[in-house]
Amino acid sequence: MPSRFVDRLQLTLRGRNALLNVFELWVALAGIITGFVFFYQPSSIDHGSLAQTIGYTLAAVWSVSYFCSGVIIWFGLLRPSPRVEIAGLWLLGSATSVNGIAILSVFGLRGAATSVTLFTLTFASWIRALIVMRASLRLADEHDADR
Repeated sequence: MPSRFVDRLQLTLRGRNALLNVFELWVALAGIITGFVFFYQPSSIDHGSLAQTIGYTLAAVWSVSYFCSGVIIWFGLLRPSPRVEIAGLWLLGSATSVNGIAILSVFGLRGAATSVTLFTLTFASWIRALIVMRASLRLADEHDADR
């Protein structure tokens, strides 16, 4: 009997954690879709700004990093595991910053709106990672103080 209660409680907490972070889940899903598109059709990045700037191989690594960050964020939110979520957010921020720089270098001012959007997503990911990290550290300190 107690194990069922614990299982239901954990499931409820996971669902609540995911619902409180819906935007983060959707952004992570976009990363997963980007990765799936690359895995399904690797030539999809041949003529992109990133492939023109840093070459196909590094552009492929970038696509895989979008996919990995999305999966890591989803796992971190649904588990819930703040350490995993933080790692995914840092990876997502790094991938979007590289993409924003590549778009600016290829398109100049014509790509400014897209680059600004990507840089905003970069900073939002990194700020969210810092917020989750601080909250986790605060909970750990409170837990240690209770002992």
